[in-house]
Amino acid sequence: MRRRLTDQLGRDRVLLTREPQVERIAVKGSGTRIDLTAGAPTNTTPIEVAEAIIEAKLVSNDEVPTALQDQLVRRYLAATSQRHGIYLVYWLPPEQRTSGSRKYADKQKLLDDMRRWAAEVAPQFDVSVYVLDVSWPKRQ
Repeated sequence: MRRRLTDQLGRDRVLLTREPQVERIAVKGSGTRIDLTAGAPTNTTPIEVAEAIIEAKLVSNDEVPTALQDQLVRRYLAATSQRHGIYLVYWLPPEQRTSGSRKYADKQKLLDDMRRWAAEVAPQFDVSVYVLDVSWPKRQ
């Protein structure tokens, strides 16, 4: 992921933080945690870090259709007063899923739906969507 973000941002350095805590709800437990945040130094003086929150789901997760709005926007972006986020879904073909789920067997259909969900929260929130194919190599 770091390599892909570096390619996209055109920077030598990308800062990735895994599961930073947004808020602690109780004395015990881990509280509300974001999947990832990505940051890169700005071209301003003084140099600051521009950040985006990343919500990631495996394609077979039942929350795929609702996580962009419910988790990324409501629980993370709004809670941290940010407006830029990334919604990432790890995609596997149905025959490689341990759950046996056939939902979103077509990557393009998934991406089309994700774009529609992102449009529903715009312009207040700017969410970029990505489908990352993590399928296993085909045996020869």
